[in-house]
Amino acid sequence: PIFLEDGFPLLFNTFNRRRVPFPGGPESTNTIPFALYTAWYWFPMMAAGDTISRRAPKFLSLHDPRACYAYLTFAFLLCVGGESLTALLIPIVAGLATFIANFGNGFIYGLSAKYID
Repeated sequence: PIFLEDGFPLLFNTFNRRRVPFPGGPESTNTIPFALYTAWYWFPMMAAGDTISRRAPKFLSLHDPRACYAYLTFAFLLCVGGESLTALLIPIVAGLATFIANFGNGFIYGLSAKYID
């Protein structure tokens, strides 16, 4: 799967100014400091996506191989889709994209842990 640890450089290269146009796009006149954007929005979205998704497989049945492949495909698509949304360069969407991508990443981890146990 995609290694989302590479998402940190992506964040710092996407919004590489001292201020981030929030919540709008590049033409937004409302800006906030980059440090507040990362500390109060981006990182909590990343943590929530990863944490919540690790618990989700607890409620799924892994007895059917087709279901396992479907879950893994879904998780992979979340990772790719979430990272792709970052290309829109809209800070509020980038936070949601981070949640989606890390949900996929944590979901893969949760499925693996459940399958091994």
